[in-house]
Amino acid sequence: MTTVPNASGAIVAPAKVQTFLLNESHAGNRGRAEFFLLFGFNAARWEALCDALVAHVAANQVVEIETTQHGTNYTVRCSLPSPDGRDPCIFTVWTIEPSRGPKFVTAFPGTPPRPTP
Repeated sequence: MTTVPNASGAIVAPAKVQTFLLNESHAGNRGRAEFFLLFGFNAARWEALCDALVAHVAANQVVEIETTQHGTNYTVRCSLPSPDGRDPCIFTVWTIEPSRGPKFVTAFPGTPPRPTP
């Protein structure tokens, strides 16, 4: 299983969660706030989503790696620990800049993996 290097040092900027992922009035979040609210996350306890995102990157595998001028981006897929215990499958994107740990870029809903025959 490929995981994000140094996932234990992952950083989520509070503003990404407070002003984007959990902000229902943000025009650019494309329903992400509504999605996360469905699973028990909320703006009053935004730290819970930050913690869940850090747990997500540590526990799930990388499904895509892309090298850009800003660093290496890792897309991680599946189970996000949620307050209601349903733990939805999501995608997260993390970037690793030279000499830094993984930094959260974004998250969006995903579909669960299909069982392997």
